Amino acid sequence: MPLRDPGSYCTLHTGNLLDYSALPRPQRKLSSSTKFSDELPSAINYLAKNDTPFSMTDRVYTPSTRVPSKPNKEVRCILKVCLSAMLPDYIEDAVRIARNTLHIKAISELIIAFPFAESMYLSDSAWMQQVRPVWAAAEDLVDKGFVRSIGVSDLDVNRLRLLCQDAKRHKPAIQHYSFDAMISCEVPSELFIYAEANGIQLATHDDPKNWVFSEDVLESINKITHSGTDVVTKWIAKYTCCVPETSQETAKGYFVHVTNKPAH
Repeated sequence: MPLRDPGSYCTLHTGNLLDYSALPRPQRKLSSSTKFSDELPSAINYLAKNDTPFSMTDRVYTPSTRVPSKPNKEVRCILKVCLSAMLPDYIEDAVRIARNTLHIKAISELIIAFPFAESMYLSDSAWMQQVRPVWAAAEDLVDKGFVRSIGVSDLDVNRLRLLCQDAKRHKPAIQHYSFDAMISCEVPSELFIYAEANGIQLATHDDPKNWVFSEDVLESINKITHSGTDVVTKWIAKYTCCVPETSQETAKGYFVHVTNKPAH
């Protein structure tokens, strides 16, 4: 279904990237030619280039040869949602789409990556004012049983402290920290001490802080979804599923939510 009208939307699901043997695997090495920031664009181009058939349900496009089935046993699913704006709806939509598409009852860990550029230029009080409704929406998802714990990505210690102090029902339980921001391969000591004192789990990541798609990726999205190339990415969600007992990955992939730009 093409995105014919300004403001219309759809979500592209890459399917389980572990199933694509020909897709280059990113490595956590500076010498690697394939980095984590290349993983999603490479997957989208790969799917389009190979004319992968897609099925569409509720405006979510999923490779029809890789439709997720209901897991035979409980899986642990981490969902990281990268926001383009401080809107609670984006969090709610990402969790709903992930749960429905992957056939899981609850997201084990929901990691929120707030808009990086927007956050940089806000005062702490203005930032907290915008974050508050987003965090409240995440807390609602925990209370409803759709999410078990919530965390954040790439907050400095001051803003992590602000959020912990402001959270009404559920404080951040996890902080994802970028490899690029580490000093001598170590997390800054002040952040480490604060996290340890407040029971916050620290985890590293290689994801980009800003997702910007090149023209060839937009063309690939258009080929799959018939969205046109004049689209805006509202949010991107990365998921990783594993068996709790062994931590063996069973699935990983992305959801990309795009809308047509409004008419001027």
